[in-house]
Amino acid sequence: MAKKKSRMGRPPIDPATRLSEIVTLRMNRADHEQLRRDAKAAGLSVSMYLQECWKANRR
Repeated sequence: MAKKKSRMGRPPIDPATRLSEIVTLRMNRADHEQLRRDAKAAGLSVSMYLQECWKANRR
């Protein structure tokens, strides 16, 4: 009898928490560089930094 193969790879992400939407933001070079520095200082990617800022400042 053949042995059943186990599934490899990352388990599926819950659709309710999956990040699937894209937001495009245009800014000048100086502002972008400052954004990158701020995100790095916070230990986050630019995307996660913007998400955290948005969550902290929404009403």
